[in-house]
Amino acid sequence: MLSDLRFALRQLAKTPGFTAVALLTLAVGIGSATVVFSALNALLLRSIPHVTVPEERLLFGTQTETRLNQDIGWNYLDFLALRERTTTLAGLWVHSDRTVIIPGSKRPERLLGTEISWDAFGLMGVAPVLGRPFTDQDATAAAAPVALISAGLWQRRYGGAPEVIGTTVIINQQPTLIIGVMPPGWRYPDFTDVWTPLRPDPAKPFARGSFNFSGRALLKPGVTLAAAQAETDVIFGALEREFPATNGSVRARFRPIREEAIEESENFIFLLFAHCGFLSDLIV
Repeated sequence: MLSDLRFALRQLAKTPGFTAVALLTLAVGIGSATVVFSALNALLLRSIPHVTVPEERLLFGTQTETRLNQDIGWNYLDFLALRERTTTLAGLWVHSDRTVIIPGSKRPERLLGTEISWDAFGLMGVAPVLGRPFTDQDATAAAAPVALISAGLWQRRYGGAPEVIGTTVIINQQPTLIIGVMPPGWRYPDFTDVWTPLRPDPAKPFARGSFNFSGRALLKPGVTLAAAQAETDVIFGALEREFPATNGSVRARFRPIREEAIEESENFIFLLFAHCGFLSDLIV
């Protein structure tokens, strides 16, 4: 075997250009295969980090325009109606991303922020590592503005100091009290650094027919997705009769949260597989 290895090395040394291209192609191919495996592992195998409720109870939800068969997001008043009337869902929450500007010593810092239902993290079983979570009182129109921040922002901007709790920071020109720090790596729903409770604004009341939010839900223990969907269909049928002008062809549908994540990423994974296949052909 050693003699074969020495012979192979001598042959490779005779054609350094070919050897370099072959090694580079092999390295890229192995790297691409690793990326594909990592993506599949994250989507199909790995549990959702920090979430403590059983994943099979977590649902992705959206409203749909049935005539066009098109997802349209959530209307806040329809969300409230479903949350109040459901008997199969343990909870339902919505959120909306926004740009957050925080003044800095040299220049303002632009971050991704999310307005979210006050009980969302509690429904997912995720708690701050420092400070306290949102409460229902934080979500009232008269409450003082509060925020939760990511562990990354806490370390980067505040040096990981526990004294950050109770600090007032200017967020989008509004003094806001920092009440908690979320666990390391928690960026729900995507890359958020600052969370604020979703609350009514008397100057801009919510209206039917406007679909500005993303939504998730939690099944009650022992309840099936089919049962929750059937009840939701009945509730939205009632909303159609109550508000025919805005809810005439609007329904809501749920699916497992993992299934939604896979659907959103399937094109990316397909491209990675195609890339690996192309490289494999080159190597062969």
